[in-house]
Amino acid sequence: MKNYSNKIKVLMNFHREFAELIIKGFELEMNEAKKLNRKHYQTIMTLYHHGSFTMHELSTRVMLQKGSFTPVAKKLLNLDYIRKEQSDEDKRISYIHLTEKGKAFAIEFHDKHRVYVEDKFSNLSNEEQDRYFELLDELKQLNEKMK
Repeated sequence: MKNYSNKIKVLMNFHREFAELIIKGFELEMNEAKKLNRKHYQTIMTLYHHGSFTMHELSTRVMLQKGSFTPVAKKLLNLDYIRKEQSDEDKRISYIHLTEKGKAFAIEFHDKHRVYVEDKFSNLSNEEQDRYFELLDELKQLNEKMK
């Protein structure tokens, strides 16, 4: 690949810019009221979309070592967003579940994020929005080829 390092820079810059546009700005808005960070949001939304997990499975899903995940889980437990339930078969294993409060927060987060993203895309014409998503579909297909 010619100019490999320049292409990697473009890719990494796009990733950073996309994250700042679609994720970080929204998290800052949500963070003011809730005092949560990205790993808290990832944990809540992972449980909301995929159901219960063991501590180990959940820490892996949010890309944290179990020891680094413990403070995230403790805060969410203290805020009553999640609950722990010990396995009947193996007392060493605990499952993490969303509470009703956690589910309500996940729904609020999802709805507000959708509005936030729609607002960002409203800066583009309908044709530009269509092209943007066409390009994303093409990138997804190319990513599949690279696997």
